Amino acid sequence: MGHTPKGKAFVEFQKELLNSVVPFAETKKIKISEIKLPHKASKNNYEIQTLQIECKANFKSLTKLLDHIQKENIGRVCSVNYELRKNHKLKRRFLYATFYVQNYLAL
Repeated sequence: MGHTPKGKAFVEFQKELLNSVVPFAETKKIKISEIKLPHKASKNNYEIQTLQIECKANFKSLTKLLDHIQKENIGRVCSVNYELRKNHKLKRRFLYATFYVQNYLAL
């Protein structure tokens, strides 16, 4: 799970993940608010590729997105950070989740 054959580029991992997440998010009324700059690190002959996707929705929809990412088997969700933010202009609070999805590439 989350492992790719040697030679699969990070760009392919990003593209595959976003091609799965974006249409799913649209059907569940999940707003993708930010796709953060990807991070790469090397450890034990592997390159660990991490992509962060920040979304805004209700808890149930965000949980469905988490389940979708895990079932798609494109990468490994290593962490999810939930944050309740207040919009002072609208006087409402919104739930955001940042999904940290990793891929391992054999070096």
